[in-house]
Amino acid sequence: LKDPSFPQNEFETLIQQQIASIEKYKSEPFSKANTALSKHMNIYPEDHISYAESPEESIENLKALKLDEVKAFYEEFYGGGPNSTITLVGEFSEEAAKEIVTGELGSWRKGKPYKRPPMHVFEGEPLNDEIMTPDKTNAVFMARLEIKMQDNHPDFPALYVANYLLGGGFLSSRLATRIRQKE
Repeated sequence: LKDPSFPQNEFETLIQQQIASIEKYKSEPFSKANTALSKHMNIYPEDHISYAESPEESIENLKALKLDEVKAFYEEFYGGGPNSTITLVGEFSEEAAKEIVTGELGSWRKGKPYKRPPMHVFEGEPLNDEIMTPDKTNAVFMARLEIKMQDNHPDFPALYVANYLLGGGFLSSRLATRIRQKE
């Protein structure tokens, strides 16, 4: 964590795995629907962390990525601090664990402090689109509604539970089960 070696061969392997995964799924109805909806509702410029990339853009960006850029990102953003959280599971001495964690990570203070990004909500025109995939036998329906609420809002827990009950859990959600099994 504090002293990563960043092996070049592991970096290249990971890049190839990510590209292969994107290539495998980019022609699937879910991926096509998700890309279309994300692109339509995208309100961020290409250089923003929340920009909605197409599969092709993701592949292009992965191919262009250099290990030195990953190392620079690590140097700029990774580090401990007063808001860090560590979870230990298993049988151990609490005092010994505190001593090790404090000794190893207690003075690790590089990295930028976290700052919550500003909230932006899509306010454009709705999209009603059909994407034909004649070579695929399955169909996908996607809907998305953005609500200007962050996880520190008092109504967030209720919204989180309601969202899960209606659509969370993908194919195991109540809504998906009803549509796929009963309707």
